[in-house]
Amino acid sequence: MKKPKVTICTVHFSAAGGYDLKPHIEPFFASLKAQTYEHVEIFCLDNASTDEAAKAMLSKIPGVTTMFLPANRGTCAYNAIFPLATGEYFWIATMDTRYEPDFLEKLVAEAERHPDGGSFGGALLSLRAGKERAVVDSLGTSINRWQSVWDRDQGKEYVASNYAPVEDVFGLSGATVLFRRKALQDIALANGDIWDETYFMYYEDVDVSFRLQWQGWKAYVVHSARGFHVRTLVEKHVRGGKIVRVLLGRFGKSDFYKFYANRNKILLLLRNWNPDFSFGVHLRTCLELIGRLAFVLLFEPASRRGVLEAWRLRRTIEQPTYRPHRKIAAERVEHFMR
Repeated sequence: MKKPKVTICTVHFSAAGGYDLKPHIEPFFASLKAQTYEHVEIFCLDNASTDEAAKAMLSKIPGVTTMFLPANRGTCAYNAIFPLATGEYFWIATMDTRYEPDFLEKLVAEAERHPDGGSFGGALLSLRAGKERAVVDSLGTSINRWQSVWDRDQGKEYVASNYAPVEDVFGLSGATVLFRRKALQDIALANGDIWDETYFMYYEDVDVSFRLQWQGWKAYVVHSARGFHVRTLVEKHVRGGKIVRVLLGRFGKSDFYKFYANRNKILLLLRNWNPDFSFGVHLRTCLELIGRLAFVLLFEPASRRGVLEAWRLRRTIEQPTYRPHRKIAAERVEHFMR
């Protein structure tokens, strides 16, 4: 039986905030080349970076088609490759990840066993100073009734026996996801894009998770597939309760982050509002918006421009097309909310 083809896509960008992807280029592609699943095509996008040495390295990697974008398209740059992809599956992977050799083979095998799955991920563990650790980076994404989304069980010790071999989750970390091509085609926007470039950066992956759920596609975590992620944007440890840590952590964020994170969270809530959610979800969504606006007005002047931008864009964001079973979809999404 012929194996389905997988299109692999990764994005390189210039060093930002002291984080340089160049040291990751060789080990990342070595990890891809070591995969036992061989029916693949590999694309690399340089996202208008200014690192000429890194660009020279990327252009010389055998078996990889490298494209140099003239403008920075943020974390939505995968749109440039999707129309060229010929695989039945589309695997996005960031350069600061590594994989066990059978990672892709196990994901594809489970994807073939679960035709209702639109996206698949493995057990993504921590990689620090080149050392693989049994600490969770992400086991998919979780969502609560305030519609806040986070990496599931991040920071906990990973014990595989604590989980079912394959788990149905709300969504997957944007660091590495195997998508079914048909599922991405189902959620394409009117202009053909999959990732909405209105977001540019932050929450675009959560938006994709929502749209897949609205169209009836499930997300699965396959625990036998192991990958490792260098978590580069980890907040410093702050003593105190969770609320204290979150609030203090925000003051350390850049103005760039605050602008896009606040703007995009509001756009995400507006786009994915579903009339069939329960009263409790509607109430918490309203309180989330009110609380966010109050916090920005009082403590984050840099974010006010993002809020105004969200208001300006509110009528331009394309609403997802709901199928007739949208009530079932709303109940299913709400099932994940804790």
